Amino acid sequence: ISVVPFLRGYCQIINDIENKNKLTKIMHGYNQDRIDISEIYNSVFCTSIIQNSHIVSAEDIINYDVDSLNILREDNYPLLNNTLKHTLTYLHLRLKVEKSLVDHFGIDFNRNQLLTQIIQRSFPPGDSCRFPI
Repeated sequence: ISVVPFLRGYCQIINDIENKNKLTKIMHGYNQDRIDISEIYNSVFCTSIIQNSHIVSAEDIINYDVDSLNILREDNYPLLNNTLKHTLTYLHLRLKVEKSLVDHFGIDFNRNQLLTQIIQRSFPPGDSCRFPI
């Protein structure tokens, strides 16, 4: 849930632009690339501690059923379980909204990569009739 933003920020700090850009692809709903998080983790931290591949895409997160989500034993860790569920639900919704806007309005995500930019292009000031409810 949080390893991707953490790794992405760390890659930015250590100037590992290639891995930062790979991780960014998971954090945008319009991107369909599949990224091996384990490979990046092991590369960034010069280790081989994670031996299995963990390949994820933004589409995987969008298609995940967050309604039946139970990350930890709720009876043992109710607060942590709820926090993790809310975090994943937020990411799920954010990616889904981003992808829906890009698809519906034909937004050029090469020029509008941030969610704020995508929303501004989808709903320009003064154009309240662009998206029929």
